[in-house]
Amino acid sequence: MTDLSLKAGSSRSYSLTVVDDDGVPVPMADITAVVWLIKKGTTIVRTKTLEAGQINILNETGYDNAGNTVPQLQVLLPYADTVPVIGLGSTTSTMMYQHELWLYFIDGTQDAPESFAGRLTITPSVGSGVMS
Repeated sequence: MTDLSLKAGSSRSYSLTVVDDDGVPVPMADITAVVWLIKKGTTIVRTKTLEAGQINILNETGYDNAGNTVPQLQVLLPYADTVPVIGLGSTTSTMMYQHELWLYFIDGTQDAPESFAGRLTITPSVGSGVMS
């Protein structure tokens, strides 16, 4: 489980290494689609996908425990995504969301690794001018 935190109106990218149940990095060639969701309860607030270019495959950029380079996924969350998200509630209080990553594999299976799912906390930026 990974909890994330950022300020409204900020930009962020998250890089992660996808591993199997044995902790071995998953070859990116085995992945056909990637979807990252930000949710408020059961409502999907934002969707990021590999197909739309909002998630990138970064080849040989991460490191495993043995120091070997491994491919990673990079999820992009630009400024424009964090402003409207906090607009769903008060701009003077912290907003809580859930996030989860879905992987779709070449063999037709799918998985939502618990290692990249959890809470997403967005705090208001002082003087950000964000309106709800």
